[in-house]
Amino acid sequence: MQALRDYLAALTQARSVGTAETSGYPALKALFDAAGEALNPKIILMVHPRGDGAGLPDGGLFEARRGRQHGQGEFFVDDQTLPDRGAVEVKPTSHDVYATAQSPQARKYLQKYGHLLVTNYWHFALYRLADGQPELLDEYLSTVRETKVSGQPPSPIWRHPLNS
Repeated sequence: MQALRDYLAALTQARSVGTAETSGYPALKALFDAAGEALNPKIILMVHPRGDGAGLPDGGLFEARRGRQHGQGEFFVDDQTLPDRGAVEVKPTSHDVYATAQSPQARKYLQKYGHLLVTNYWHFALYRLADGQPELLDEYLSTVRETKVSGQPPSPIWRHPLNS
């Protein structure tokens, strides 16, 4: 739960000084890395991994054992392979995650990387390609909305729409 509180606090701070899409990357990386720490094998988010013919995704989910830390939290993959657990596409908070998943760009990522996690910082949806179409596998949605984020970070409240 602390990782979620930290995530919302970092988004609150970034929103006041940064751009709509990219200023939240550090907060998103910290959240994904905290969640990935509990997995076996450990998974980390690498922001802007090497594009490999499908464009440059906003992130890639890698098994931590395949890379190395360098500097202050920077992660480098030691080989040229694709992300182990798929790509991540980040959009501003005003964007519709479902519409993004249907875009030509998302389809290219799905074809190349197998799985795609699409987020607008509040809504997280995981897709795979099934019969040539993006198939929603899982999603989480925060009930906190952008308009409520000002000053103090709100308490994180998340729901799982597929199980609601």
